[in-house]
Amino acid sequence: MSQTDSWWLYMLECRGGGIYVGIAKDVEKRFKVHESGRGSLFTKINTPIQIIAKVKVGSHGDAIRVERAMKKLTPYEKRQWCNALGTDGRDIPISSMF
Repeated sequence: MSQTDSWWLYMLECRGGGIYVGIAKDVEKRFKVHESGRGSLFTKINTPIQIIAKVKVGSHGDAIRVERAMKKLTPYEKRQWCNALGTDGRDIPISSMF
C-alpha cells in the first residue's frame, strides 16, 4: 500500500480539554479544515489546538474500525493512547492497538 493510499487515525486537542478522534489520508490538511470550522460539528464548537497523536492504520475499513473503537474511550483513556502513539506517524499494526 502506497503512502497516499494509507489512512490515518488522528487525535486533536481542543479548547475546553476535549479530544477529537478522526481519520484522514492527509492529517495536516484535515487539521486545517477543522481549524477553519468546517471539519466537524465537534471541532466547530470546540476549536482544535493541535494534533496530539496520529498513526497510520492502512485501509479505509481498518481506519473506520479503529476510529469507532477510539471514540468509545473515555477522555482519560484517549490521552493514554495519545501518549503511547505520539505524532511521529508510526505504522502500528491494528491488532496491537486493541
